Parts: sequence; structure tokens; C-alpha cells
Amino acid sequence: MVKLKAKLYHLSDEEKGQRDWAYAEVVDNVLFSRGKLVSYPAAAEYIASYHVPDFVDNIGSWAFAGAQIGRITMGNNVVYIFHGAFSDSVVDEIIVSPALCYLGNDVFMGCTDLTYLEIPSDKVEIDRWMDSDEDLTDGEFMFTTEMFE
Repeated sequence: MVKLKAKLYHLSDEEKGQRDWAYAEVVDNVLFSRGKLVSYPAAAEYIASYHVPDFVDNIGSWAFAGAQIGRITMGNNVVYIFHGAFSDSVVDEIIVSPALCYLGNDVFMGCTDLTYLEIPSDKVEIDRWMDSDEDLTDGEFMFTTEMFE
């Protein structure tokens, strides 16, 4: 395991308020910042599984976009998954945290290989997962909040 702490470039007070980044940390080529999984390397070779560490409480926008992972499991503390987090990724299975309470829009856009998705159904607020139901192919998902009420 490689663990590297790196200070980001100097941010203005306004940028600090918008991003709230005081530092970044790279663990096994995955970028984290203050409990957020910021970016999984999309250019990485296919791996069978990846477990989101327990210290992560949110997955940032496009964090896994384009990633190639057979199965993703999440630690018990992931509460938010933001816009497009898994868009265009090659992922077969995703098992989210039991603490999850929010999914941003288009989270699984273009995930044509996704065949299994486990979500705690009784408490998740969902924005929108795909733009429309047009041209859905096998493996693509479109859910509505009614399915989880």
C-alpha cells in the first residue's frame, strides 16, 4: 500500500468554501480528501473487486467514471454518492453502505455491465439516475423513487 499526503495548490477563501479541501491523500492510486473518495483511476486495468474504505463518508461526482471493476462494496459510513459517480464505468456489482441516504443524478449513467445493485431501500433520497428511458440497453438501470418507498 502506498500512502501519500500531498498539499494542493493554494486556494482562495472562496475556493476553500466551495471545495473544503485542506489536503489530499492517495491510497493505492485512489484520491481521497477529507472523507471523500474523489477519484478512482479510470485508466487502471480491470480488477475483480474494490472495497471503499470505512473512513469514506461520500463518493464525489464522477469518482468512478470510466473505472473497470467487477464488484464494488462500500464501507459502513458512505452516506452520499454524488452526480455521475459511476457513469460509464465497467462494473458488474455494486453494494452500497447501509448508511446511504442520498444518490445524486445520473449516478449509473452508461453502466451497461451493471447486473446487481444492492441499496438500503427504506431511506435513500434519489435525484435522478438517467436522463430518460429512451434507448435503454440490457444492463442499464432506470429507477424512480417510487420503487424505494
